[in-house]
Amino acid sequence: MTRATILGGTLERVARDQWQWRDGAPAPQVRDLRPNYNFRCRTEWHVTASVTYVEVLATLASEQDDLRWVLARGYRTGESGDHTGPMDLATGQRTHIRPGDDPLRGHPLDADILPGRPPTVILVPWGEWDAHWRDHPAGAEWALDAEADILSKAYALGWRPPHGYISRAGWRAPEEPR
Repeated sequence: MTRATILGGTLERVARDQWQWRDGAPAPQVRDLRPNYNFRCRTEWHVTASVTYVEVLATLASEQDDLRWVLARGYRTGESGDHTGPMDLATGQRTHIRPGDDPLRGHPLDADILPGRPPTVILVPWGEWDAHWRDHPAGAEWALDAEADILSKAYALGWRPPHGYISRAGWRAPEEPR
């Protein structure tokens, strides 16, 4: 299995939330980056237990390479548990909540009606979702105050940033001799 690397291969992932430098030195300030998907969750209650699922939009799972594993595992599908807005019980139509609307006070008379049915979702058990991203991080991250040290070490080990690169912390590559 190929290990994940960043910064031109100067940092390598050796285990969950453990990264090391190409020269073998540990990089304790570096941790796994989890993707920032903001999917709705639902909990289904059963007689003896409950199961929480992540509602992954089926269209997104088919379009995003890093979500294709959801399709491959054959999880069950269903309609979103109202992913895009509350149902108006009087008309059976979904409405859109706008900033300032209070859905607990009922639907405003001029509410935008959303056409069609709620979107199809793939129901991924929360534990499997979490385990997948622990084993397959999207990359690495670190605190802003550690960035200059990290980039300087990567530079010393051979990483070269794009021309004119300035990091979030203001780090720039040293001037190359001409």
